[in-house]
Amino acid sequence: MSCWRNALARLKSLGFAPGVVYDIGAYRGGWARVASEVFPSAKFVLFEANADHAGALAALGHRHVIAALGAEDGGRRPFHVPRAGDVTGASLYVEKTTHYAAANVDMRAVETVRLDTLVARERLPLSEKVYTWWSYRAADWTAGDRGRRLDHIWVSRALKDQISDFAILRDARGWDRPSDHVPVTVTLEV
Repeated sequence: MSCWRNALARLKSLGFAPGVVYDIGAYRGGWARVASEVFPSAKFVLFEANADHAGALAALGHRHVIAALGAEDGGRRPFHVPRAGDVTGASLYVEKTTHYAAANVDMRAVETVRLDTLVARERLPLSEKVYTWWSYRAADWTAGDRGRRLDHIWVSRALKDQISDFAILRDARGWDRPSDHVPVTVTLEV
C-alpha cells in the first residue's frame, strides 16, 4: 500500500486534485482508503461486482455500488470467484494463476451495466468539468476547457425514478459552425 500512497502523493505534488474519484473494481476498498487519505476533499464512489465485499465497502463510509461494469446494460457475463486464497478478488476474466485454476474457482453469472447508466440511475457525482457551454471568444475551446454548466433538464418528482440515461453531447461543440451550447438529453422509461 505504500507504493499506492507514494504514487498518489506524487500526483498530488504535481497539482492533481480530483473532486470525484471512481474506484472501478474496488475489491475491499484498500486503494480507496489510501487515496482518500491523500485526497481527503475528494468524493469517492466505489464499484465492485462481487457482492461478497459489500460490507467491507460500506464500512469505509464512501458511496459504493455493487455492479459488474460492461459494454451493455443487461448483458450476462461469467464471473470467476476464487474459493481459496486472498488474491485481488474475483474477475470477469480468467487469470492464469493457481488461484484461478478450475478446481479453485466458482463461476457465477452476473449482469452487466454501463457506467453512464449507473451514473444516471444512482445519481452519482460527476467531475467538476461537466460543461454544456463554451465561449466563442476562445480560439481553441478545448485548450483550457473553461466552460459553464448552463443547460439543464428538470423533471418532476414523479418522473425522477424513471430516468435511465442522460448525455451531454460535448463533441457537438467541435462541429462546423457549432452553437456555443451543446445538446443535453435524458432518457425516461415511462
